[in-house]
Amino acid sequence: MMQRLFWRIFAAIWFATVMLMVAFAWLATSKFEREKIPGLDITRLQASMDDLLTRTTHELRREGVEPTRRWLQA
Repeated sequence: MMQRLFWRIFAAIWFATVMLMVAFAWLATSKFEREKIPGLDITRLQASMDDLLTRTTHELRREGVEPTRRWLQA
């Protein structure tokens, strides 16, 4: 009986710890993505999307539609 109670408490503490870590990671990354880049007045997420769009445009011009589609899906 005591052994089962121990494992339940142990599992509950580990579950709570993992959930706190996931919540902290989610909060940290979401704040990082919304943070403005000094001097550019855009967020980091907008900057990474702009980079991806520019790279996709270059790939379309250089390789064509099908290779670019495969590259984006990968």
